Order: sequence, then C-alpha cells, then structure tokens
Amino acid sequence: MKKNKKNHQGEGGGRPSKYKSIDLEQVKKLASYGLIDEEIASVIGISRPTLWKYKKNKKFLNAIKEGNDFANSKVVQSLFHRAIGYNHKEDKIFCTDGQVTTVPTVKYYPPDSTACFFWLCNRLKNRWENVNKIEHSGKDGEAINLKFVPAKDFKPHADQ
Repeated sequence: MKKNKKNHQGEGGGRPSKYKSIDLEQVKKLASYGLIDEEIASVIGISRPTLWKYKKNKKFLNAIKEGNDFANSKVVQSLFHRAIGYNHKEDKIFCTDGQVTTVPTVKYYPPDSTACFFWLCNRLKNRWENVNKIEHSGKDGEAINLKFVPAKDFKPHADQ
C-alpha cells in the first residue's frame, strides 16, 4: 500500500510554508538596517536554509536587495563624508555658577586618510592597488624565477 505524501494543504510532506505570512516590507526594512541573512531569518522566524529557499522567489529577493542597496548607499555616503571631511551643527552645554547655557556650534571632522585610501583603492583600482605582486618567468619545464615587487613599484602590464 502506498503512503499518501500530501499534507492537509495538498503539498508535499513537511511543515507548511510560512512564506505567505511574511511581510516583504518588513524584510526590506530589516535588510535596510544592515541585517545579514541569518539575522533576517531569525527575526521573521525561519531558518537560514528556508530564507535561501525563499530567495528563489523574485519578490522576496528584490525586497532583500532593495534593503541592502539602501544600507550600502548610507555606508558609501558616510565613507565619502569621512574621506573628504565634514561638519555638523551641535549644541555645547555649559554649567557656570549653577546656570546652564546652551551654545550652538559647528563641529568639524577633518578628512581621514584611511577612509580616503580605502575609497580610492575600491573606486580607482587601476591607480590605487594595495597588493604586492610576484612576477615570474620561465618556460614549460624550466625553473621559475620569482621576483618580489612591492605594491608601490608595481606597474601592471598593458594586457592586465
């Protein structure tokens, strides 16, 4: 006698899917806060493999991509401001002889060389590569001569 592998919903065996109860706007918002797949899965009450399965659905995947794009753009904007320097308004609060005084000021953050370097290495890779290269020579069957070239001295070949 064959077993009927259909559950009460007419699908294959296993637990019923939670997909229909998931709010895609919530998924998008979670991704926009910078949560990774494992964290999103935990918040919406599914396992990571189930989340990967749901990502095969275009609407679900787009919700995560749109959220990630928003989060990434905020980080790019922050890195850019850190690289070039920025300022913002802030209130300084002083207490003198029991009197509280609030003074509006402008706080200045100078450019950060590490942020500049990181930006340039990622945006202008051809001119700002931060990798040491090893050049080698030799033909099939011959010994290979290796030469260490520090990144500052490395000049890529025209075909690279």
